[in-house]
Amino acid sequence: SLANESEVISLGHQWQGGMMISCRYDDVICERTRVKTERSSSQHYGNCYTLTPKYRATRTGVNRGFSLLLNVETYEYGSIYVPDAALELFVTDPHLRAFGGSIIDTTHHTRLTPGQSHTILIHERSSVKKSWPYSDCVEYPNGRALTQQECQTKCDNYFKLRTCGCVDDVEYSVETAVSLCNPDNDEQKRCIQAIEVADQVSCDCPPACELTEYDMTHSQTKWPLDASTPPLMRFLSERLNGTKSGVILALHRTSRDLDPRATAFLRSNLIRLTVRLDSMEKTMSTERPVYDAEKVVGSVGGLMGLYLGLSALSLFEVVDLGFSLLGALQSRALLRFSRTH
Repeated sequence: SLANESEVISLGHQWQGGMMISCRYDDVICERTRVKTERSSSQHYGNCYTLTPKYRATRTGVNRGFSLLLNVETYEYGSIYVPDAALELFVTDPHLRAFGGSIIDTTHHTRLTPGQSHTILIHERSSVKKSWPYSDCVEYPNGRALTQQECQTKCDNYFKLRTCGCVDDVEYSVETAVSLCNPDNDEQKRCIQAIEVADQVSCDCPPACELTEYDMTHSQTKWPLDASTPPLMRFLSERLNGTKSGVILALHRTSRDLDPRATAFLRSNLIRLTVRLDSMEKTMSTERPVYDAEKVVGSVGGLMGLYLGLSALSLFEVVDLGFSLLGALQSRALLRFSRTH
């Protein structure tokens, strides 16, 4: 459904005091100054938080990487409008952040469901392609967009604005100061839905010549186990004391250590997430032309010599023979002229 920016911000998850319960890096509590958090609004995903840890990975292993304990807050969902609860994790090239804007790479993402311990292994993969005349790729970032995906998004929003008179992308509406579609306007909603269903927007967004992608290997296990529920409840009671989540949690606590109701509450709300590199190596691929101009000339000359018996020396000999014939004919003509006179 359509919503304006203020509604997305107020109704979506709040990072501090809400969704994020704890943070650890290499099994050590994160320093707040070393984890940069930026919020952006998305029509489809709500509040999106970009985390940029100011740590440098030096090794891999079980206790390495970035670990988060997250609260999905299902008790704040309206079951009529939201059939399920989960978080979406996106992995984006950090170098693009230096050029400004809020970029969400929707091509590399995975879904995080509550009641699970998720482990994400990331492998960096870079590719460099040759530009024209070898391919139609272009250099990003450029004056039009930072990535091919952003180029496509801008093109889609421009088509919606031109066709429907508004856009359904909160972030694009804020950045470009264009009209956001009214949630109560049925005509605008039908227009936007018709464009998305037809999927016939033609955009000139060629692929990037230099591209960095992150392959993800996602594994998950059931969590928390029954035996770990009591210590986890005690930790959460201290951590969430004085917050709305803490009040809800207190309502589900009883004097029994192994309380099925408390375990069910934790499994329907909590997500344990660990993100780390699968290795310190990365995959790089570079395109190089098999034939350049020199090789093309050499190949043509070789084929001519093979099939026609011609070579550069033969061509010079033919030219020399031609000049010799011309010289002989000229001498013969002069001799005849002198005899007649």
